[in-house]
Amino acid sequence: MHTKYDFSVKILRFYHVNLSIRGVTIDPVEPSTLESLLAVFDLTMTDFIGILICAPVFYLYTVIAGRVLFKPYLDLYEERERSTTGAEGNARGALEEAAKLEAQYQDAFTDAQVETMRVKMDKLAQARKEASRIVSTAENDAHAKIVAARAENDKRAEQIRSDLKSDVEKISDEIVSRLKKPVEISL
Repeated sequence: MHTKYDFSVKILRFYHVNLSIRGVTIDPVEPSTLESLLAVFDLTMTDFIGILICAPVFYLYTVIAGRVLFKPYLDLYEERERSTTGAEGNARGALEEAAKLEAQYQDAFTDAQVETMRVKMDKLAQARKEASRIVSTAENDAHAKIVAARAENDKRAEQIRSDLKSDVEKISDEIVSRLKKPVEISL
């Protein structure tokens, strides 16, 4: 009949394990040495066999879980980090581009305002010149009309004076002729 001890010894012989704790080499083949070592850690032979079985199982589990569970999760996490970092970089780039475009817009807007003011001032100066020319032409025309009207008035006044002289002569001749005529009295 085999004991648990025999089974663990066979496993240790198969792996050729020699334990060394604090400089003391322990040959696990001898039951007293293995049991004394287990007693140091407050373990039984059943615990030792469990450890021998569970350690490779745990190792295999970590390898398989690492490939099946953790690696895809970590890949997704890293991809998310890359996309987030990339999105942040893209957002920064977009903000910088927006700031450049806003500066260009402000420059273009300022240039357009300056150009509009220049055109407005040019048109205003042209309008003032045109108004000055029109006023000057109107003043000249008015002056010419005033001069012509004065000349016409002087001419008429002269005409009226000459007409009055002739009328005065006629009236005075008539008055004289009436005064020279004897008065006839009738009774």
